[in-house]
Amino acid sequence: MVVAHRVGIPIFVTGGIGGVHRGAQTTMDISADLTELGRTPVCVVCAGVKSILDVGRTLEYLETQGVCVSVLGLDARFPDFFTRNSGFLAPSHVESPGLAALMVQKRAELSLDSGMLIAVPIPEEHEAEGHLIKEAIDQAVEEAASISGRDVTPFILSRVSEITAGQSLKSNIGLIKNNAKTGSQIAAEFARLTSPASRYVPPIQESNSSSLETEDSARPVVVGGSIVDFVVTVLEPQFEFTGRTHSGTVTQSYGGVGRNLADALVRLGCHPFLVSAVGSDSHASALTAHNPKLGREGLRVVSKESTAVYCVLLDQKGEALMGVGDMAMHEHITPSHIHQFEDELRRAPLVLMDGNLSQRTINYTLDLCSEAGVPVWYEPTDMRKAVKPWLEGRGHAVTFASPNLHELRALCSLLQLGEVGEAPTTSQDVPHLVQHVLGITAPLLQHIHALMVTMGRFGFMILRRAPVGRENDPLLPVPSRGEVEGEPVALYFSAVTTERVVSVSGAGDCLTAGFVASMMRKEKVGRCGAAGLAAASLSLDAMPAVPETLNPGVLDADHHVFSLVRL
Repeated sequence: MVVAHRVGIPIFVTGGIGGVHRGAQTTMDISADLTELGRTPVCVVCAGVKSILDVGRTLEYLETQGVCVSVLGLDARFPDFFTRNSGFLAPSHVESPGLAALMVQKRAELSLDSGMLIAVPIPEEHEAEGHLIKEAIDQAVEEAASISGRDVTPFILSRVSEITAGQSLKSNIGLIKNNAKTGSQIAAEFARLTSPASRYVPPIQESNSSSLETEDSARPVVVGGSIVDFVVTVLEPQFEFTGRTHSGTVTQSYGGVGRNLADALVRLGCHPFLVSAVGSDSHASALTAHNPKLGREGLRVVSKESTAVYCVLLDQKGEALMGVGDMAMHEHITPSHIHQFEDELRRAPLVLMDGNLSQRTINYTLDLCSEAGVPVWYEPTDMRKAVKPWLEGRGHAVTFASPNLHELRALCSLLQLGEVGEAPTTSQDVPHLVQHVLGITAPLLQHIHALMVTMGRFGFMILRRAPVGRENDPLLPVPSRGEVEGEPVALYFSAVTTERVVSVSGAGDCLTAGFVASMMRKEKVGRCGAAGLAAASLSLDAMPAVPETLNPGVLDADHHVFSLVRL
């Protein structure tokens, strides 16, 4: 610790620290490790206190020395070297190496003189059987009664290895490797947090009239799910859910509303910062390699967990019939993970968030953005999730939302605004529906800056309040509170006619991304709508949710004619 501190190394890895020996109340045998932790500002990563020691008294002594003690894991159970749970709780726990690095950074900013201890539980596959280790340690301690000083620990560890027939040595090697790996991850995250160079984002293309600002301060942030999609297309005109095998195609692609939005924004010339989570499996490797230009700084990799997977069944026309999703990974996009990137969120011109996040994560993100004055675009993803921001009183923090008619119906029902009409069956039904939806949502437009309501093959509408003659003004920057918003209006955009539809999966995400990318350029709503429709059209013509053909050229799409509707 002393050497590391003197040469400017902030993070130090070891196997397990020394501590208060058993019977120290009479022998006063206390390791110098604890004193050094109290006076040397270095973060020590280890597998806890050696199990031959008094773990409880060691934790008490570290508290006396003012040492920050935290467990790297989902709970605060403190490890004792050979086993993952000593029976004692640490004062705190952190869920990822990134959050541990943030603690190290904050300790440095406060110029504290004491050190920090990050305890990493031994991997389960290397954990020794608790009762066998305990019996071996008790026997070794008894045999060491005649030994004193620094010869005690080596003797006991050697005897434990003999008694367990080498099991403790195998565990020791496993935890050392794991500690080294974890310590290097924390160090890498710490370097990212503290190095000025880490803020640099290389440009995706040469600057031209179509490209956006490339400074880090102009980066939109996307918080949401990353999913591997399996798309099943039935090629037979008629089929039954009876267990019979039908001819069709099965393709693998990459999705998740949050990831789709970030992927599309990258291809449109933006430089989004994606905050998401994946497992440590082959799906994650393929997903992250899909678009190398999409940064991984905000990606949480959860060991021994599966990346989220979604399987959708399409008919011959590309229409979705049903889907099955394994979305447990989204629970790992936690407030503590997002907290690591608070600076990115506070600097963002816009934060886009999907409804796959947990309620507490949505609440935390909306609270943070509201306090920082950052506009939020909420993508509901389905009817159940459409209402999440409003369930616990955070609806005022949503600046933009992009529900379809079904999701809007759920939201209006929750807010008791009235019944949203059925989806149109012909183009003649659209004008009446737009007028009706505008009337139903007018009270909501007193609190939300704009709604994008999608209607599938019949296009979409933008609902907002605007003074007469300024209905087509840009949506960014968002006017300050208290400014006159004008009357409720709807801008209806009919869908672009496409020669063929390969898949509708991802079309809505590309529509939103095209609209947002144009909005980031401070374009008028009409131009934003044209860009969104052009992006959606490219998605419809390809199997991947976000096609490789998507490019910044869609932002220069011809101005699309839209209809203006008033109450």
